[in-house]
Amino acid sequence: MNRRASSHNVPKELMLEPFLQQLPTSVQTILASITPITIEKAAEVADRILEVSIPNVSLSTNAYASSSENRILQEIERLNRRIDDLTMRQRTPERRNNSRLRNHSRSRSISRSRESGFCWYHRKFQERAKTLQL
Repeated sequence: MNRRASSHNVPKELMLEPFLQQLPTSVQTILASITPITIEKAAEVADRILEVSIPNVSLSTNAYASSSENRILQEIERLNRRIDDLTMRQRTPERRNNSRLRNHSRSRSISRSRESGFCWYHRKFQERAKTLQL
C-alpha cells in the first residue's frame, strides 16, 4: 500500500485512514489510543498486536463460521424434509371425506330414480307416496 501511494505521490497522512479501516476492530481500537501516529508506527504496532492475538481471532472466527454453517445446513435439511412430505402427499391419493361420499351417493340415487321412473319418496313409501313427476 505504501509503495502504491509513493508511486502516485499520495501523502502518507491520507493513507493512514484506509490502512486502519482494513484492520480488525480490536486492533483499530488499540491504535486509536495512540496519538500522534504515523502509518509506519500504526503498521508496526498492528503487526505486534496481530502476532499475539492471531490464534484467538482465528478460533473465534472459525467457531462462528461453523455455527453459522450448521444453522444453514439444518435449515436446508428442514426444507428438504418439507419438500419430501409435500411430494409424498401429492403422490398418494387422499381418502375422500364424508361429504364427498354423501355427494356421490346422492348422484347414484338420482340416476336410480331416472332408471326406475320413481323418485326416492316413491321407492321408500311406495303406495303411500303422493304422485310426483320427475
